[in-house]
Amino acid sequence: MKYAFRYDGPGGWVVRAMGMGPRFSSIEVAEDTVKVRLGWGFRAIIPRTNIIHAAPGRGRPFSRG
Repeated sequence: MKYAFRYDGPGGWVVRAMGMGPRFSSIEVAEDTVKVRLGWGFRAIIPRTNIIHAAPGRGRPFSRG
């Protein structure tokens, strides 16, 4: 399954301008790994055996990266 990052708020345009917008970013959940890509700025492959718990967030996070 492939998911998109959320790009809202005042920092969304900055991330897009830096080439890390929705077109270049995704979260891909496979049978044995989770692949995270944020354009050229960040990539990770995480074994699902390393993930203990996942749940939807509540409210809006205050975050810039």
